Amino acid sequence: MKLLEIITTIMLLGASNTFEAVPGEEPIWGERLAQHFPQHEIINFGVPGATAWHWSRWVVFFKLDFEGLVVIELGTNDARIGTYAANPTKLPTTPGEYEAEMRWIIAWILSHGGERVMLMTSPPLGEENTPEAHTLMIAYAQIVETLCEELDDVDCGPDLLSLIDVEMDIWDDGIHYTKSGSQEVDRHLHRAIKELTVQ
Repeated sequence: MKLLEIITTIMLLGASNTFEAVPGEEPIWGERLAQHFPQHEIINFGVPGATAWHWSRWVVFFKLDFEGLVVIELGTNDARIGTYAANPTKLPTTPGEYEAEMRWIIAWILSHGGERVMLMTSPPLGEENTPEAHTLMIAYAQIVETLCEELDDVDCGPDLLSLIDVEMDIWDDGIHYTKSGSQEVDRHLHRAIKELTVQ
């Protein structure tokens, strides 16, 4: 049986690439997803500047409840120093911290109404970012793969780190999706969600 047959909601949790994948242009990839799944409610929890550190605390502070499938993409801001929504002296999230925070977020979701979690890796960063940030993105992607293998009710979604083309799909700011990047996320995620099954 397909997961889509038994759930009514798809929730998107992330940062600015979830909140507004293509600033000023419509539709962004979350809205494209809604066009594919008109019978399902799409709830966007994208918060610009958010990190795994933020979300591991927000789910508790706001006592958030979840339902259906929760798609998570976090890592871009964790890898960058001094994101605008964080303390400007913030150091990048270490791989160990990232894994602990992601495990906490997933555990909260699955114990507060969420039925399944799908993890996407974050897209590659442009050259404007530091070599250390690029290295961290690779480490985060490996952690995502590990979590999908180890945890029940957690699936790997699109590997955006390898699927997204920096030259074509990322804006000159080195972070956000272009229109083609949003279309790529939509194309791969749509397919991945459709293929999810339940026992």
